[in-house]
Amino acid sequence: MKHLRQGYNHQKIHMFIRLLRKIGIHWLTWLITCSAILLSVAITMSVYTVSGLPPSKLGIYIAILAPATIAPLFNYVTLTLLARLDQKEQQMRELSTIDGLTQVYNRRHIVEVAEQERRRAFRLNHPLSVAILDVDYFKNINDTYGHQGGDEVLKEIAFICKQNSREIDHFARYGGEEFIYILPEADAQTAFLFAERIRTLLATTKVIYQAKQIIVTASIGVATLSADESLDALLLRADQALYKAKDRGKNMTVMA
Repeated sequence: MKHLRQGYNHQKIHMFIRLLRKIGIHWLTWLITCSAILLSVAITMSVYTVSGLPPSKLGIYIAILAPATIAPLFNYVTLTLLARLDQKEQQMRELSTIDGLTQVYNRRHIVEVAEQERRRAFRLNHPLSVAILDVDYFKNINDTYGHQGGDEVLKEIAFICKQNSREIDHFARYGGEEFIYILPEADAQTAFLFAERIRTLLATTKVIYQAKQIIVTASIGVATLSADESLDALLLRADQALYKAKDRGKNMTVMA
């Protein structure tokens, strides 16, 4: 019962925060203040009714003025603090899911999303594919242009890949110079053609850094979920396909 009450209380708090986000601090302050005034008047009238005394104008005025004077300031300060806490919580949530450099999802979050999509694919009997992308000769880029130049390349690649994905796709930095796509509703052929389009697009991209052009290519390994396959096994097959692409000369897409 204690856990049920706690869950119910958390639900009410989240509903209140959603309302705060929707209508803002000032409108919610006004709404709560009006509610407090109405409640104060209702309690005052109930007291008069129970005691059998006729309503007093002074008593009603006090019932209106007291919450009208105290409630706005108290509510505004409280709601402001709550809004700031909510903002900080959202920022912390973003920091835990977003890669700081490229501003796309990080590895931890994409693995969670991938597992959710895997279960969904099995439940609905729908296809699911993954594509792991690795920047070719990235060490040479770092050695030639420095780590700042390498960072610019990663940011540009992330931007291009994100902009050219479907709305249902999930894209993340997988680690270092590796990126990953989770491709719901994509069978092997669809995933391969998609990866090839991204690879070709990157091969025609020139990143400008300190007035110099950095030519970028990438190798991609693609795998499609098979029956009863675990996420680890799916990612391993995509990773193995990526290594084959590297061994065969880079700047190519290989299907597991």
